[in-house]
Amino acid sequence: PGIKIFVDWDNSSPARGCWALTAPFEPGAPLLSRGICGTDRGDLYWTQDELNQAVSQAQDAGYRVAFHAMGDRALETALNAIEYALGGQSTETVRHQIEHNSMVRPDQLGRYEALDVAVSVRGYGVTWCDLESLKTPFGEDRYLWYINRFALAGMDIHAYIETDFGWTVDPDDRFMTRSLDPSVQLYGIVT
Repeated sequence: PGIKIFVDWDNSSPARGCWALTAPFEPGAPLLSRGICGTDRGDLYWTQDELNQAVSQAQDAGYRVAFHAMGDRALETALNAIEYALGGQSTETVRHQIEHNSMVRPDQLGRYEALDVAVSVRGYGVTWCDLESLKTPFGEDRYLWYINRFALAGMDIHAYIETDFGWTVDPDDRFMTRSLDPSVQLYGIVT
Protein backbone atom coordinates (compact mmCIF):
# COMPACT_ATOMS: atom_id res chain seq x y z
CA PRO A 1 0.00 0.00 0.00
CA GLY A 2 1.09 3.55 -0.58
CA ILE A 3 0.14 7.18 -0.82
CA LYS A 4 0.85 9.84 -3.42
CA ILE A 5 2.27 13.20 -2.41
CA PHE A 6 2.34 16.12 -4.81
CA VAL A 7 5.59 18.05 -4.38
CA ASP A 8 4.95 20.36 -7.34
CA TRP A 9 2.63 20.44 -10.36
CA ASP A 10 2.68 20.38 -14.14
CA ASN A 11 2.42 23.98 -15.35
CA SER A 12 -1.26 23.66 -16.25
CA SER A 13 -3.10 26.28 -14.19
CA PRO A 14 -2.54 29.13 -11.71
CA ALA A 15 -4.45 27.16 -9.07
CA ARG A 16 -1.91 24.34 -9.24
CA GLY A 17 1.28 26.15 -10.16
CA CYS A 18 4.48 25.16 -11.94
CA TRP A 19 7.42 22.82 -11.70
CA ALA A 20 9.55 23.79 -8.71
CA LEU A 21 13.02 24.79 -9.95
CA THR A 22 16.24 25.74 -8.16
CA ALA A 23 16.91 28.55 -10.66
CA PRO A 24 14.20 30.83 -12.06
CA PHE A 25 12.33 30.20 -15.27
CA GLU A 26 13.74 32.33 -18.05
CA PRO A 27 12.35 35.90 -18.24
CA GLY A 28 9.49 35.94 -20.70
CA ALA A 29 8.68 32.24 -20.25
CA PRO A 30 5.02 31.82 -21.22
CA LEU A 31 4.23 30.20 -17.87
CA LEU A 32 5.27 33.39 -16.11
CA SER A 33 3.54 35.77 -18.52
CA ARG A 34 0.30 33.75 -18.29
CA GLY A 35 0.44 33.89 -14.48
CA ILE A 36 0.54 30.11 -14.04
CA CYS A 37 3.56 30.08 -11.70
CA GLY A 38 3.27 31.47 -8.20
CA THR A 39 6.95 32.51 -8.28
CA ASP A 40 9.67 32.71 -10.91
CA ARG A 41 11.03 29.42 -9.48
CA GLY A 42 7.73 27.59 -9.68
CA ASP A 43 5.69 26.24 -6.81
CA LEU A 44 6.93 23.87 -4.16
CA TYR A 45 4.00 22.55 -2.11
CA TRP A 46 6.01 21.52 0.97
CA THR A 47 8.93 22.82 2.99
CA GLN A 48 11.72 20.29 3.38
CA ASP A 49 10.87 19.75 7.05
CA GLU A 50 7.14 19.27 6.33
CA LEU A 51 7.85 16.70 3.64
CA ASN A 52 10.45 14.90 5.78
CA GLN A 53 7.88 14.52 8.55
CA ALA A 54 5.06 13.43 6.23
CA VAL A 55 7.20 10.76 4.54
CA SER A 56 8.55 9.52 7.87
CA GLN A 57 5.04 9.22 9.28
CA ALA A 58 3.80 7.39 6.20
CA GLN A 59 6.76 5.02 6.24
CA ASP A 60 6.42 4.39 9.98
CA ALA A 61 2.76 3.51 9.38
CA GLY A 62 3.79 0.94 6.76
CA TYR A 63 3.15 2.97 3.62
CA ARG A 64 5.43 3.75 0.71
CA VAL A 65 5.24 7.15 -0.91
CA ALA A 66 4.90 7.98 -4.60
CA PHE A 67 6.02 11.55 -5.21
CA HIS A 68 4.68 13.70 -8.04
CA ALA A 69 7.85 15.70 -8.74
CA MET A 70 8.76 17.38 -12.00
CA GLY A 71 11.17 20.26 -11.41
CA ASP A 72 14.71 19.78 -10.10
CA ARG A 73 13.89 21.52 -6.78
CA ALA A 74 10.87 19.25 -6.28
CA LEU A 75 13.04 16.22 -7.08
CA GLU A 76 15.70 17.39 -4.62
CA THR A 77 13.07 17.87 -1.92
CA ALA A 78 11.64 14.38 -2.58
CA LEU A 79 15.09 12.74 -2.58
CA ASN A 80 15.96 14.51 0.68
CA ALA A 81 12.70 13.34 2.27
CA ILE A 82 13.32 9.74 1.18
CA GLU A 83 16.85 9.87 2.57
CA TYR A 84 15.56 11.37 5.83
CA ALA A 85 12.79 8.79 6.25
CA LEU A 86 15.06 5.85 5.46
CA GLY A 87 17.68 7.07 7.93
CA GLY A 88 20.34 4.86 6.35
CA GLN A 89 18.06 1.81 5.96
CA SER A 90 17.57 0.02 2.67
CA THR A 91 14.55 1.04 0.62
CA GLU A 92 13.92 -2.61 -0.34
CA THR A 93 11.02 -3.07 2.05
CA VAL A 94 9.52 0.36 1.40
CA ARG A 95 10.38 1.17 -2.24
CA HIS A 96 9.50 4.85 -2.37
CA GLN A 97 9.02 6.07 -5.93
CA ILE A 98 9.15 9.31 -7.88
CA GLU A 99 6.74 9.93 -10.73
CA HIS A 100 7.63 12.05 -13.78
CA ASN A 101 11.26 13.09 -13.06
CA SER A 102 10.99 15.80 -15.67
CA MET A 103 13.98 18.07 -14.99
CA VAL A 104 16.71 15.94 -13.43
CA ARG A 105 19.95 17.81 -12.74
CA PRO A 106 23.08 15.83 -13.63
CA ASP A 107 24.24 15.91 -9.99
CA GLN A 108 20.98 14.26 -8.88
CA LEU A 109 21.43 11.06 -10.91
CA GLY A 110 23.77 9.45 -8.38
CA ARG A 111 21.33 10.11 -5.55
CA TYR A 112 18.63 8.08 -7.28
CA GLU A 113 20.99 5.13 -7.40
CA ALA A 114 22.29 5.61 -3.86
CA LEU A 115 18.74 5.66 -2.49
CA ASP A 116 17.53 2.93 -4.90
CA VAL A 117 14.42 4.92 -5.72
CA ALA A 118 11.84 3.50 -8.13
CA VAL A 119 11.15 5.96 -10.96
CA SER A 120 8.78 6.48 -13.84
CA VAL A 121 10.23 7.54 -17.18
CA ARG A 122 8.04 9.15 -19.84
CA GLY A 123 8.79 7.81 -23.29
CA TYR A 124 6.84 10.41 -25.19
CA GLY A 125 6.33 14.13 -25.33
CA VAL A 126 8.44 17.12 -26.21
CA THR A 127 11.64 15.17 -25.55
CA TRP A 128 12.01 13.84 -29.06
CA CYS A 129 9.63 16.12 -30.94
CA ASP A 130 10.91 19.61 -30.22
CA LEU A 131 13.51 19.73 -27.47
CA GLU A 132 14.64 23.19 -28.64
CA SER A 133 11.27 24.56 -27.47
CA LEU A 134 12.42 24.06 -23.88
CA LYS A 135 15.08 26.76 -24.21
CA THR A 136 12.39 29.44 -23.82
CA PRO A 137 11.24 28.45 -20.32
CA PHE A 138 14.44 26.85 -19.00
CA GLY A 139 17.35 28.47 -20.82
CA GLU A 140 20.42 27.28 -22.68
CA ASP A 141 22.10 25.80 -19.58
CA ARG A 142 19.14 23.77 -18.30
CA TYR A 143 16.88 22.67 -21.14
CA LEU A 144 18.83 19.44 -21.68
CA TRP A 145 18.10 18.37 -18.09
CA TYR A 146 14.75 17.30 -19.51
CA ILE A 147 16.36 14.27 -21.16
CA ASN A 148 18.37 13.19 -18.09
CA ARG A 149 15.39 11.06 -17.06
CA PHE A 150 16.37 8.61 -19.81
CA ALA A 151 19.61 7.89 -17.94
CA LEU A 152 17.54 6.57 -15.02
CA ALA A 153 16.44 3.48 -16.95
CA GLY A 154 20.07 2.46 -17.48
CA MET A 155 21.03 2.79 -13.83
CA ASP A 156 20.90 0.16 -11.11
CA ILE A 157 17.42 1.20 -9.96
CA HIS A 158 13.84 0.21 -10.69
CA ALA A 159 12.55 2.25 -13.66
CA TYR A 160 9.26 1.82 -15.49
CA ILE A 161 7.43 3.57 -18.30
CA GLU A 162 5.17 6.35 -17.12
CA THR A 163 1.61 5.81 -18.20
CA ASP A 164 -0.18 9.02 -17.26
CA PHE A 165 -3.30 8.88 -19.33
CA GLY A 166 -5.56 11.89 -19.57
CA TRP A 167 -8.88 12.99 -20.79
CA THR A 168 -7.62 15.09 -23.72
CA VAL A 169 -6.48 12.29 -26.00
CA ASP A 170 -7.01 12.71 -29.72
CA PRO A 171 -7.51 9.17 -31.09
CA ASP A 172 -6.25 10.34 -34.49
CA ASP A 173 -2.98 11.73 -33.12
CA ARG A 174 -0.56 8.95 -32.11
CA PHE A 175 1.84 11.52 -30.68
CA MET A 176 -0.57 13.11 -28.25
CA THR A 177 1.42 13.47 -25.02
CA ARG A 178 -1.08 11.36 -23.09
CA SER A 179 -1.21 8.52 -25.56
CA LEU A 180 -1.23 4.92 -24.39
CA ASP A 181 0.18 3.80 -27.75
CA PRO A 182 3.10 1.54 -26.73
CA SER A 183 4.96 2.19 -29.99
CA VAL A 184 5.09 5.91 -29.15
CA GLN A 185 6.38 5.10 -25.64
CA LEU A 186 9.04 2.73 -26.95
CA TYR A 187 10.10 5.11 -29.73
CA GLY A 188 10.73 7.85 -27.19
CA ILE A 189 12.66 5.59 -24.84
CA VAL A 190 14.83 4.05 -27.56
CA THR A 191 15.61 7.22 -29.47
